[in-house]
Amino acid sequence: MRVHAFRMWFGATLRQGVGAARRAGLAVSRRVRASLGKIEGAVAGAGELGRVLSGLPAIAARSVSVLNQFEDMTRNGLVLAPETVAAIGKAEAKRNRGQTAALWAIAAAFLVILWKIW
Repeated sequence: MRVHAFRMWFGATLRQGVGAARRAGLAVSRRVRASLGKIEGAVAGAGELGRVLSGLPAIAARSVSVLNQFEDMTRNGLVLAPETVAAIGKAEAKRNRGQTAALWAIAAAFLVILWKIW
């Protein structure tokens, strides 16, 4: 009877061990897959970082160019092309036409009021 009980206990333990090992194997495989996903994300991020870093020389060159232009403007003042000045003048004239007409209308109304009072 003792041998039979031992066999039953050993078989149950062995079966539990196999089930536990199987569950542990599944847990480990899940963790490995999760880690691989994180590693793949890090690799993709490193690729993106590489693309950004490869563009740094062009960014630096443009920055130097803009800085030189700012330096020229501070030394010599802002210089506009004659075409730009003419375009600004035309835009201001268009904007001011309405204001000028309104001021003339107000002046005429004021004169009419003065005429009626006297």
